[in-house]
Amino acid sequence: MLNRRAIQWYGPDAKVIGETAQITSQDWIPDKPIPITSVTVVDDTRAWSEAELLKGLKSPLSKGLPYQADGHKRFSTRHDAVDALCRPTLWENRICYRITRLNISSESAQLSVAPVHFFTGFDVSETLAIELLRRAGDRPRSKMPLRQAIGRPSELHRNPVHAGVCTLTIIRGSDGVNRFFLHDRNRAAVADGIGQRHVIPAGVFQPSTDHPGAWREDQDVWKNIARETCEEFLPDFNPIDSSSAPVDLDTVEPYASVNQQFRKGNIRCYFLGIGVDPVQLQPEIMTALILNERIFQRLFGATFGRAAVKNKEGDIVGSRIIGTTKSGCRLIGFEFSKSGIEEALAGGSLVSGAAACLTLAWAARTLLLP
Repeated sequence: MLNRRAIQWYGPDAKVIGETAQITSQDWIPDKPIPITSVTVVDDTRAWSEAELLKGLKSPLSKGLPYQADGHKRFSTRHDAVDALCRPTLWENRICYRITRLNISSESAQLSVAPVHFFTGFDVSETLAIELLRRAGDRPRSKMPLRQAIGRPSELHRNPVHAGVCTLTIIRGSDGVNRFFLHDRNRAAVADGIGQRHVIPAGVFQPSTDHPGAWREDQDVWKNIARETCEEFLPDFNPIDSSSAPVDLDTVEPYASVNQQFRKGNIRCYFLGIGVDPVQLQPEIMTALILNERIFQRLFGATFGRAAVKNKEGDIVGSRIIGTTKSGCRLIGFEFSKSGIEEALAGGSLVSGAAACLTLAWAARTLLLP
């Protein structure tokens, strides 16, 4: 409902991906999937600073903030309210990448980025959603101060919301069937996508740590995907401390094992395009990861030899569980087919970025899965 309302607000020229609610631009989706090694990330030296962006948004961001426990004074920000009233397990004000400009061709893509703190993106995206919800019954082009101040979804340079990276992992089965998993995000654990279903892995586009050298070192979409893959497919794995040096994918396990298989060509990764969530205006870098069942079992097999697969952010979900005993059960992914995708979409509230990622991957299936 809110997705449709947001799209209507932007008018008939709001371009969406297929039948999803994800907004895009004509030059944001390449003609064919681009190998992730041909995607570069660079600093935008012309970008407005975080402080400059927020200067013009101060008034709309301060509207309708929740009251504190005394019932008289309001919280100063939305993240302060969340911190005091319903702090999720994963809650850090890390530096993130926000996309400011795009240059996408049929063979390569360049993403220009600038720094923004997670709490800034959170405050803006949540306020956008609340502003929209409060005016849900109004006429389509009713006044929405924050949305108007940020501009159209295509005006990325004005958008303070950090980018996300969502990746559809497709496993080529030994039985000839291609499968994928989804992720039900735990309400108590995460700050965004709460209670919704997403592709796996998916996460904020950010440096591996807050070390000063990480900002430049980690301007790499593949590095983000490799880290998220380990952290979401290995529930018992503890990510590296955010205050340490940048993660070295060649030496630090389990990242090194994943990166090694990628370099050997046993894991393939492709850029599918860019979309923006119409409600919260979060840009999403949509990608696909392909590997065969043997490699997947070698890297993550122990995880899937159990009846339920949980990680720190929620539940990994598939089509069914096979086996007769708890120790002998294993989770089976959704079939990557038209009917399998329909089954996955029917099982939960899928975020718009996940639906768009599935749509783009299915449209490019003959290129992704030759």
